[in-house]
Amino acid sequence: MYICKKPFKSNGKLYTYGDIINDSDVASIKLFKSKVGFGKIIEVTEQNTDMLKNYFKNKYGIDVKFSAQSEPKESVKKANTKQNATTKVAKSNASDKDAKSNTTDSVAKL
Repeated sequence: MYICKKPFKSNGKLYTYGDIINDSDVASIKLFKSKVGFGKIIEVTEQNTDMLKNYFKNKYGIDVKFSAQSEPKESVKKANTKQNATTKVAKSNASDKDAKSNTTDSVAKL
């Protein structure tokens, strides 16, 4: 995980101070290694987390919150998609039953 220390623009997106850059977003930033070398982007490690929090709080008045897990694991994503698929199927089955009961009621009224 990285954090933006100095503002810059890359591919039409503006990164300002305090923006957290996940490892998956690194490929979308042009000249990423040179920006790290110039100090515009800083890598966040366990050793410098407190220092960076204090730096951004004192200089810019921003409370930076680093998450221990930048992105959920794939197994969690898969479980969520499976759960969503089963609820969609259950809802569609319920709506089909409601539609059938409505048609039988209208036929019975005739």
